[in-house]
Amino acid sequence: MSLLNELIESQRADDEFDASRKLIGSHFGQLSQSPNVDLDALARSKGICVRRCENIPYEGMIERDANGSATIVLREGLNRRRERFTLAHELGHWLLQQEMLGTTEGRLFRGLSRNESELREEERLANLLAAEILMPCEPLMSSFNPENKIRSLHEICRRFAVSRTAAVRRLADVTNQNILLVQIVPYMFKHLNSLAEIDDAIFASARKGTLFDRHRTRLADRTPFNEFLNIDEKRIRLSTPKGCVDEVFEIAHRPTPIPHVFALGFMQHWSKESNDVATTTTIR
Repeated sequence: MSLLNELIESQRADDEFDASRKLIGSHFGQLSQSPNVDLDALARSKGICVRRCENIPYEGMIERDANGSATIVLREGLNRRRERFTLAHELGHWLLQQEMLGTTEGRLFRGLSRNESELREEERLANLLAAEILMPCEPLMSSFNPENKIRSLHEICRRFAVSRTAAVRRLADVTNQNILLVQIVPYMFKHLNSLAEIDDAIFASARKGTLFDRHRTRLADRTPFNEFLNIDEKRIRLSTPKGCVDEVFEIAHRPTPIPHVFALGFMQHWSKESNDVATTTTIR
């Protein structure tokens, strides 16, 4: 039986999202009343030590001693949002280990996985649990206005102290829609009438993985950057790893540190399904 099915069965849940809510509730109680939860305090409440160390080759790891006591080690100097997701992700591993193994006494290990497929699945479930800890469904949706999605996205990032990537991924899961967030800049940064180009692209497939693809995502039309200014939405055609995307995107202009715009689109289906790249480390 897969780790996913084990988790769903252990929680007597309908799916992995229902299972994650139940599992977190059974260990940490109701977190939905406290957005921006104190993760260090949450760890301490379960006897988990959190240490920050310099010059370590990873961002976060959970370790246990022979008595089963857990320590989460974080790299010193991560920015706040990155560190929060990393810590929540490691708490996700702790929850999975507690549930799947029952007891951890006498075990020295990093995770549950026995092969590469299980490793990917465990990392995805740890990300799912981290998102549920950081962005519980009810307060998340209370911050989301479908009439102004892009402003909602930035509000969610601020309110829950998470990155845009984490917020996009969570919204895709909760709304069960595919989301594409692109950042567009002028080719010549100081010349707003120069051609627009894609500087970054985040694809979140509903209840699957997240694909980051800057280099294979391009504007299909030669469009001056200033056509994206002073507007709230625009139909944009893109050549992407998901095929040709032709959608109306919400637009938000940011003049600093260099002129750029965010374009956010929600869609039920990609034009061409492609294998999603599920992240195997923390979503930041």
